[in-house]
Amino acid sequence: MSETQSHSGLTTAFVATAFLAPVVAATAPKGVAPLFVLFALAAIGLFRRATGGWPRPDRAVAAILAAIALFGAASLGWTAGLPADAVTWIVQTAPVFGLGVLLVPTARRIDATGRRRIGLALLAGCLLALALYILERKLLDRQIQPGLVAAALVLWPGLAVLPALPRPRLIGLGLIAAVLVTSVKFGSLAAVVAVLFGGAVAGLAVLAPRLTPAALGAAFVAWTLIAPFAATHLPDPETAANRVPMIANSTLHRLAIYRGVGDLIVQAPILGHGANSARGIPEGQNRIDYDFTVGEKIYAAHTELIPLHPHNAVLQVWLELGLVGALLTCALIVVVLRAIVASTEGSGRVLALAAFAAVFAVQNVSFGAWQSWWLCLMLILATLGQATLARREQPQGLGPSATSVKKQAL
Repeated sequence: MSETQSHSGLTTAFVATAFLAPVVAATAPKGVAPLFVLFALAAIGLFRRATGGWPRPDRAVAAILAAIALFGAASLGWTAGLPADAVTWIVQTAPVFGLGVLLVPTARRIDATGRRRIGLALLAGCLLALALYILERKLLDRQIQPGLVAAALVLWPGLAVLPALPRPRLIGLGLIAAVLVTSVKFGSLAAVVAVLFGGAVAGLAVLAPRLTPAALGAAFVAWTLIAPFAATHLPDPETAANRVPMIANSTLHRLAIYRGVGDLIVQAPILGHGANSARGIPEGQNRIDYDFTVGEKIYAAHTELIPLHPHNAVLQVWLELGLVGALLTCALIVVVLRAIVASTEGSGRVLALAAFAAVFAVQNVSFGAWQSWWLCLMLILATLGQATLARREQPQGLGPSATSVKKQAL
């Protein structure tokens, strides 16, 4: 295979993944993980064939992810859950981290034409995922939440292609409104916060481009550090319902989970209860039981404290990996934001910050921190964001030497 063919094949792999990722999330979320593996293996292989060298990962990101994996493995020695759960976590998470740090730098091989194709594929995938979600709810009475969330997340890097389209502002606002209205209509809290929080950060980045990355980093780090304290001071469900009469029952359920998880974090604040132990902690089987009425609205929940996971990645990291895991998370936040600032400018930086903020917001209201499909979706999003939003420091030929590619990666 020639270098030109390898370059074309790499672009095709990116375009196909950009279109398929939100669609797969909308129809079969667990399929995102094999899609990620196929994408990573294809992109890494084509990169090596074209350049003669391996992709050079961001060393800081790779070091932090390796530290998380190693600390999680070490927690086998004190896990409060089932040792098998920790082993499963290691087997599933470490390879995803490894493939992810090698996949992201392959995006540097994408040229301007490829960027436009990827952006269009992202928008097409977003719209199809939205349509599939609506059809599943209306016709099949199925609720596959990840599809709507995926549409809300891929929207941000997809908007990078708008300048190449007629009436870009109208199309952009229409897409954002379509995702937001659908999210509100069908009650997807995660998708709503992805759109609103991402949009708010995008607006802030336009008004204060230099201040926004630092402010965002400070806010996210501060929240990560104080989250357990905040969780233990949340109101009980009945008090919250009386204060906010229109609050959703699912939100009250989350508040009850967060309060209980905050109390469990206090039991092992430094090292945590062990990687992937949330479902195995004995106290996690305690019951959440409430049933009351506020006005004409009935609120009720009868389930375990931690049915599957805490529905909050920051609290889950604290619960399982303690302060050590929280500090590693803070380091990852800072390193990723620094990478965004170093590699983007103008509208690319605005959209990259919006996408990062949207992911962080979703992490705090939904999904398990270590769910394979979710980790894979975030790494796909990071790679596609690198391809569509990063600045082009110099034109990329179809067949640069391995040395020149390595210099760009550094």
